[in-house]
Amino acid sequence: MVSARVTQVVEAALPDDLGAINAQEATGLAYKTMPGTIYYSVTFVLFAIEVFVATLGLPIGSIFGIIATFAGNGLSFFIPGLLVILGFK
Repeated sequence: MVSARVTQVVEAALPDDLGAINAQEATGLAYKTMPGTIYYSVTFVLFAIEVFVATLGLPIGSIFGIIATFAGNGLSFFIPGLLVILGFK
C-alpha cells in the first residue's frame, strides 16, 4: 500500500492537465536533461562499486549476480517510476 506522503509528492509533481503535455515531453529521456555533474558522478560511483566488489576475490558468478540484482531491480521498478515522475515535471 502506498503511503499518503508518497501520494502527495507524486500528485504535486504531476501537472494539473495531463493532456497539456505533448508526447515528446512525456517520453523524453531523463538523463538528457540531467545536469552533467550528477550524471557523471553517479556513473563513476556505480563503476567504483563494481570495481571494488570485483577486487574482493569473489568468484565471477557472484560478482555478476550482485550487479545483476541491482540492475534488474532498477530496470524493473525504480527507473520507470522515476522517469514517470521526472517526465511530468
